[in-house]
Amino acid sequence: MGNLAGKLFGLLLCLQCLTELHGVLIRFTNMTCESKDLSMGTVEYCEVNTLGRTKNSIRLRYTLLKPLFKDIWFHFQLMTKGTESLDGALNWQPFLYAMDVDMCRFWKNRYNYLARKVFELIEGFSNLNHSCPYSVSATSPNLI
Repeated sequence: MGNLAGKLFGLLLCLQCLTELHGVLIRFTNMTCESKDLSMGTVEYCEVNTLGRTKNSIRLRYTLLKPLFKDIWFHFQLMTKGTESLDGALNWQPFLYAMDVDMCRFWKNRYNYLARKVFELIEGFSNLNHSCPYSVSATSPNLI
């Protein structure tokens, strides 16, 4: 195993221990969704709603205009507020994870550990569990 692979494995093992032993609180404050090809599908809504002081829900609906996708990629990236720029605005910077997941391959064998953990959180609240070719609009009415 290469040096980088060993470090990545160690990091994932530490994160797994943190979530199992102590729990990790992740709270979304903002979410951005966009369709790269508007002729294929549109984002109807994509928002984070506050349910309480420590609880948010995510609402998302993506409507397919042309069914039967065979090549679906999901880009996931955590961002954190960085330093202020010269004009006083806060810059968003990548934090810890940025990954691209081939969803057709993922639905067959769940090959990506982090994507598998994220999917386990949302699978009871969405209709994303379909194999390729994908012909159903994606909906997540209230992901808590």
